[in-house]
Amino acid sequence: MEAHRMTGSRLTSAWIPLLILLLDYVLMDVVTGMQWEHLSVRYGLWYQPPKTRSEAEDKGYTRENDICQMNNYHGFLYVHPHDDKFRVIFDYNYKLSGIQTMIPGNLHGHDTKNDTVRYPTKEVVPPILLFQDDGFGPQKFIVTAYFKHPSLICGPATTHVHTGRGLYIQTGYRVEKQYERIPLEARHLSDDWKTGTCLPSMGRHYFKNLSKDLQCEKLYPVFLMYNDEGQLGGFGLLFQGVPPSDPSRAPFKWFRHSVQFYPAIFDLTMLPPCMFNPEFHVFGYRVYLRDEHAMTCPRVQLPGISEDNAEGGAVRGGSKNEEVTFRPLNPALEPSRNSTSRPKPPKYIKPNTNVILDDVMKGAGSRNSASKNFLPISSIYFASLLVSLSPLANIYYVSMATRLTQKLSHLALR
Repeated sequence: MEAHRMTGSRLTSAWIPLLILLLDYVLMDVVTGMQWEHLSVRYGLWYQPPKTRSEAEDKGYTRENDICQMNNYHGFLYVHPHDDKFRVIFDYNYKLSGIQTMIPGNLHGHDTKNDTVRYPTKEVVPPILLFQDDGFGPQKFIVTAYFKHPSLICGPATTHVHTGRGLYIQTGYRVEKQYERIPLEARHLSDDWKTGTCLPSMGRHYFKNLSKDLQCEKLYPVFLMYNDEGQLGGFGLLFQGVPPSDPSRAPFKWFRHSVQFYPAIFDLTMLPPCMFNPEFHVFGYRVYLRDEHAMTCPRVQLPGISEDNAEGGAVRGGSKNEEVTFRPLNPALEPSRNSTSRPKPPKYIKPNTNVILDDVMKGAGSRNSASKNFLPISSIYFASLLVSLSPLANIYYVSMATRLTQKLSHLALR
């Protein structure tokens, strides 16, 4: 009997390390699922920013700092040699953790009286912050966004914390305390965020304090994008004035909108009179955290047709109610909101008149990581049963519990 117990104990103990590795892998898989599955940037054209240090170096980006906790931001900043408007931020373990935008301090905009003013105005500082530089030269300003809690960026203990599935806008130089956390669901937005227009492949836009009574010098430089299910899918930067000319070798360019192109971003009924000044211009770009084809808009209901008929074959056989778009749909897509298969992207036709409204270059698609979050309950039960059988399991259990607690604490901070 004693020999049988010893044999069983040895057998169980031999399984323990393998089970710990299994649970560690499963937990890491869940953590991985908590990161943004897609990252792309749209100026006038599509651009795929680097997501790893090696990819950044291959694209010619250079590191700007050797200290992680800087006065202006946290993380290691990488800048493209031919264009410094868009920068990527990697954490202590060189995982992509944020982006930063830089604008010159010699821009000019307009106030609510249509008078010319220097930009950025004090009303939009923060989130626009003066870039504190010990060197000489013209002033520069930055807007910094992080994809995970700022306190996790410069900690060496965050080895297993991945890119992150959050959005934090820095609002001061005390990086770990001065930020605005953007809700992942639109229903949690404060009343300051006003619902704007919804555009296919861009989603529903939200602008802070935008109304007909807004003073133009207070136009908030960050806007948000949610899909038709209310899930955060991206954000954008929006500045006043006319930006300096882009270098010829710059990998991307700003979008630039004057009054006639406002429908590409704004609901015209929300805008104050000062924004219709012919000299008023805005520029910026969009950052997609989800695939752009997931940024859908609710379909407009045709008069006299119920939703039941729309779901059936009556409408499909005749004229369909396509989404309003600035781009021709070629070919038309079937409704795919509840479909399990991913639709193929339409081929957009680039018009000769406007590159900004019709962006035709698209980066590589992202992988769908949703299927990796499945964990059979029987695996956990089996692992717990074997661990409980061995008197030697306490050592392994304590080690595993410690690692589990650390990882869950990192997740709680996001």
